[in-house]
Amino acid sequence: MLLNGQPATAISLQDRGLAYGDGLFETVLIRNGKPLLLDEHLVRLQRGCAVLGLEPDVIALHHEISMLLAQPAARDNVLKIMLTREASGRGYRPLTAACNRLLTLHAAPDYLANSPEQGIAMFVCKQRLARQPVLAGIKHLNRLEQVLASSEWPDDSFLEGLMLDTEGCVIEGTRTNVFAVIGGQLLTPMLDHCGVQGVMRDWLLQRFGDKAGERRFTLGQLRAAREVFVCSSVIGVWPVTQIQHGDERHNYSIGSHTRQAQAWLHELN
Repeated sequence: MLLNGQPATAISLQDRGLAYGDGLFETVLIRNGKPLLLDEHLVRLQRGCAVLGLEPDVIALHHEISMLLAQPAARDNVLKIMLTREASGRGYRPLTAACNRLLTLHAAPDYLANSPEQGIAMFVCKQRLARQPVLAGIKHLNRLEQVLASSEWPDDSFLEGLMLDTEGCVIEGTRTNVFAVIGGQLLTPMLDHCGVQGVMRDWLLQRFGDKAGERRFTLGQLRAAREVFVCSSVIGVWPVTQIQHGDERHNYSIGSHTRQAQAWLHELN
């Protein structure tokens, strides 16, 4: 782990990221020593900094990322970047915009070794996402809703959970964004009230152009979809072949939009 450019194994107990979740993070997939969509991750990180009022040393961050990527262990791995507001006394009021930079390398998740080309099963989480437009889109450190949703995991036959907001709109997976072909159009949920605006989601929206759009839709509308897939910068693109909601199961075929997204991702790798 690098903490502000120096090897470290600990951080201050008064760090505001630890105390209040006052910070942001990014997870970047590294393939053959190349960090995929790194520029896009750093753009989202800076967008989150503007929301939280953080002022990172961007030049130092770029240098430290290069230091880690130069290590032999970084050829096929996951880079996690965290920014946390520095300790500034007790209480919620932030008294500084300065932040710590934490960079760590992690082994790629086991499920990536056998990429589920033939589709995955999802379940609908009982935990709902609260609407908070100010924080919508950014990847802040407070992931308690995802933690609670993940505690509902039925068994290992499911690789993702589907999360709705408190108004019943489909938002995202616990760690992915969702795309669906509904009424003949490729759609992904609007994230202006809650949810994470994923780097892979935005990259695919740009690739699909006017063939894809953002819209609110319900679980009932998702059940009628012709095609569903989920994505993230770490897992890539997973076709969804089944969604379970209580005792109900809805099956889906793998369609042309999913295969197109996977093909673009293969070129990116």
